[in-house]
Amino acid sequence: MIKKALTFVLILLTASTPALAQSASGSWDAVKGVYTDTKLEVRLTDGETLKGKMLDANDATLALLQDGKRVEVPRDRVLRVYAEGKRSVKRTTLIGAAIGGGGGLGLGLAAFSQGDMTRSVISGPAIVGAGIGAGIGALLGMRRSKSILIYEK
Repeated sequence: MIKKALTFVLILLTASTPALAQSASGSWDAVKGVYTDTKLEVRLTDGETLKGKMLDANDATLALLQDGKRVEVPRDRVLRVYAEGKRSVKRTTLIGAAIGGGGGLGLGLAAFSQGDMTRSVISGPAIVGAGIGAGIGALLGMRRSKSILIYEK
């Protein structure tokens, strides 16, 4: 039973770890695939930076909504495009709870493996660990999101 629980916790932890891979940064298709109204930061070849919301993109231009006005930028002037990454407090809270609960369960099993192992003795540290992990995860989820590079010339 304990081996099944530990296996489940390990599977849960590895499945919930966010993927760190980004899309191919040299592909204009990544820019064309961005949803309308996504906040973008576009760095141009002349050093200028434009910030606005995505309107549309085709093979020749990128159109942004900047200060209520449509701005079209030729593709050959675009050096880099960054999209605002989504932040999810719920997701980071759940990941933190899973990690904290797994760590607490591991500590409970390790600390009390020599003596009488009852459900309350083992589950107590797991519950405390899950609460601490959820709190840390929520705090991490509330911090400012980072920009994600989606295109680079």
